[in-house]
Amino acid sequence: IGGLVRLTRVHVKGFRCIRDLTVDFDELTALIGSGGVGKSAMLRAIDWCINERPPDPEDLFRGSADAEEILVAVTFGALDQADRAVLGRYGTGETTTFTRTWRDGQAPKLSGSALVLPAFDKVREASGAVDRKRAYREIVESGEFALPEPMPTKIADVESDMARFEMENAHLCELRAEDASHLFGFAG
Repeated sequence: IGGLVRLTRVHVKGFRCIRDLTVDFDELTALIGSGGVGKSAMLRAIDWCINERPPDPEDLFRGSADAEEILVAVTFGALDQADRAVLGRYGTGETTTFTRTWRDGQAPKLSGSALVLPAFDKVREASGAVDRKRAYREIVESGEFALPEPMPTKIADVESDMARFEMENAHLCELRAEDASHLFGFAG
């Protein structure tokens, strides 16, 4: 992401000494306080979310009601056209939010606010490339949407066609949290 994009909000839950905290960031934000109140924990939580630092059971909040999950949501604002182009369906407006969660014994999960055409749910939920292409073909053949033809032969092309359609037809889509583990083409 380039340009003047900036961190505008962070929500941290169950990380180190932070039970549940939301911080709104301005052009200049200072974290101040005595030792042990969570300044470094907030910065580590942001680092964990953005840079996918490996989670550690010691990162789980330990207090009167121990946390079972770490949740860190970061919101970026002041997105411009170049940012939206890079973020694809995750960069739909002036802001975008990414959330990383983790439970001990499980892999971390990353989700982002994305434009989603509900009709594509059955394609994304199908198991295996053959079933996903079949589900997409059914949508194309229904004629309900002006989807590109001929039918793609590779699942990567199906996903690309769906993402392009969602970006070009935002008025038909809804904004919801979607798996972002393959953001920018990378797992994680």
